[in-house]
Amino acid sequence: MVDRLVTRWPTATALVLGAGVWEGLGRLHLTPMLPPVTGVLGALVQMITSGDLQKNLSQSLLSLALGFGAAVLVGVVLGVAMGYDRRVEAFFDMYVNAFVAAPSAAFVPLMVVFFGLGQGPVAATVFLFSCFVIIVNTATGVKQVDRSVLDMARAFCAPRDLVFRRILVPGALPMLMAGLRLGAGRAIKGLVVGEALISLVGLGGALQLYGGAFQVKAVYALILVLVTISLASTWVLGRLERWLSPWPAGKAR
Repeated sequence: MVDRLVTRWPTATALVLGAGVWEGLGRLHLTPMLPPVTGVLGALVQMITSGDLQKNLSQSLLSLALGFGAAVLVGVVLGVAMGYDRRVEAFFDMYVNAFVAAPSAAFVPLMVVFFGLGQGPVAATVFLFSCFVIIVNTATGVKQVDRSVLDMARAFCAPRDLVFRRILVPGALPMLMAGLRLGAGRAIKGLVVGEALISLVGLGGALQLYGGAFQVKAVYALILVLVTISLASTWVLGRLERWLSPWPAGKAR
């Protein structure tokens, strides 16, 4: 019976088992920092009933859409350019590697200086957290395109725009989409950091306020919401990846 459940519905089975273990440990009252899952869900329902969750969620989703949308646009364009042209890569590579290696949270105070208070610095923080991993993955994907296909296209004097549209972009799509999935996860981290440290708005701000008031159940409820958003965005991008690029990395259609 258990084997059948794990085989047919592995995600649902893991979710139910995890919730059961969490509930059992919470009811043992080992520590006040681990409430039962039913208490956390009760706090979540209370937030929904009061309207606080909807208000904070709408603010967070707008900042996430602005920051991650800009990161996708800049990351894909610059990544393709770096992967295709060695001169562009030589110019930008040092800066991209520096931002990838540096702790992104260290730049958060500068976001206030450049963008002031409000939603602007939060969206900029989301951009900062997610853009550079998209650049690196996209550039790597373009470099991994089968060179024999490119050589054949050049031998038949294929126009550059045709090579770009029919060979480079399709061949780089698997790595590009992987970069988007990684960037989406980092974008949500940037969202929480920006809202908690800069504006105290949205889900990150509510997380900071509830944590300061030691409302543990509310904190766990917000964490569940953030994890759900992260899993949903990763799932959507994963489905989009399978739809757009069902072929192996580096191969074009």
